[in-house]
Amino acid sequence: MKRLILIILIIVVVAGLIVGGLILRGRGDATPEPATNGTPSPGQLPGTIPGLSSNGGTGGVGEGGGLLPSETNIISSEPIYAYFAYAKDHWAGIQADGKVVEVQNGQLDVLSSTEIDGLIEASFSFDGKKILAIFGDRENPAVSVFNIESEAWEPISASFKAADWSPSDYKITYVLAKGGKSAIMTLDLGTLKATPRELVAVSVRDVSLDWISPSQILIAERPTAQVLSNILSLDINSKKLSVFSTPAAGQVFTWSSKGDTGLFFKSSGVRGGSLEILNSKGEKVESLNFLTLSSKCVFSEELTEDANKKMVVTDTFLNCAVPRDSQAFSNSVLPDDYFKKALKTLDSFFRISLKDGSVTTISADQSKTFDARDVQVVGDNLFFINELDQKLYAISF
Repeated sequence: MKRLILIILIIVVVAGLIVGGLILRGRGDATPEPATNGTPSPGQLPGTIPGLSSNGGTGGVGEGGGLLPSETNIISSEPIYAYFAYAKDHWAGIQADGKVVEVQNGQLDVLSSTEIDGLIEASFSFDGKKILAIFGDRENPAVSVFNIESEAWEPISASFKAADWSPSDYKITYVLAKGGKSAIMTLDLGTLKATPRELVAVSVRDVSLDWISPSQILIAERPTAQVLSNILSLDINSKKLSVFSTPAAGQVFTWSSKGDTGLFFKSSGVRGGSLEILNSKGEKVESLNFLTLSSKCVFSEELTEDANKKMVVTDTFLNCAVPRDSQAFSNSVLPDDYFKKALKTLDSFFRISLKDGSVTTISADQSKTFDARDVQVVGDNLFFINELDQKLYAISF
């Protein structure tokens, strides 16, 4: 009888351990959600970077995390297509109608009243002094550059659909069709009567270009969850091509200003996707335990004066707008649904330290409705365009 009782007790203990383990595992596998009070709790969105957090990478808030007191303001009266933030109270933008404006200390200055029909793409140079605009017929678009200082448009004779600025000067890289291939070109817009220079021709259709450092350009197909594709890396000096990433679907990047750290989104191939931190060689540094698009994030640096009164980088942050409804976002075809505007999000804003993995909530006010893109950080200010009204906002913290 005693032996029977002992056997029953052993069975009960083992069963309890199994059930407890399943419960803990279920908690660990669940999709993390943001805390409704605006402050992430342990295990909740956005958590920390595994392996870098001060609490052992368990997904909680590391030391130095918490809630930043912040204030959100709308700072443009008209829809903005692209912008550049110089300082807290100083920014320039090209409106959806093509007009160029500059705002400093609350004073609006219209730099160009010329309206542009069919604006396809617009982007600012590394220092915000020039704007590249592509517009008109999508099959044979016109291209012009606006000079903020001279307040004048300068047309470019070449016609192209994809382009990107150099991260350190006024060169651009763009694509021209050439004998069934795509020729990757550069043009120095800082020099009068500059001659286009061909770097290499690649067998890639519908090219997307990302000039991540002075010597490195990434070449890819436009991201879609429907097609697996490689990312190619081009060394500008040697003109050597190499494979940057293994085949994946829906690849979207955001890079630090130095080009040494990148945020990489890739689709799962069906619905949802994943985020990783990469180095400049395309090697994975860390996987992230939350989901957003890398186009909703930006890197920033913390500068501190050392003993020699020299400003040095003491931390690097990843600042992200993260969809509050993580389940709906993960069940979408990404990035296709978002880029086709079939999906809208309501975002909260978080800052992650790449030094210790701690997470700080910038803003998680549930009464605010923001679908953020083109996120920029200048000092203690986070700027973004709200897709819901196309206007520019700033969060001061």
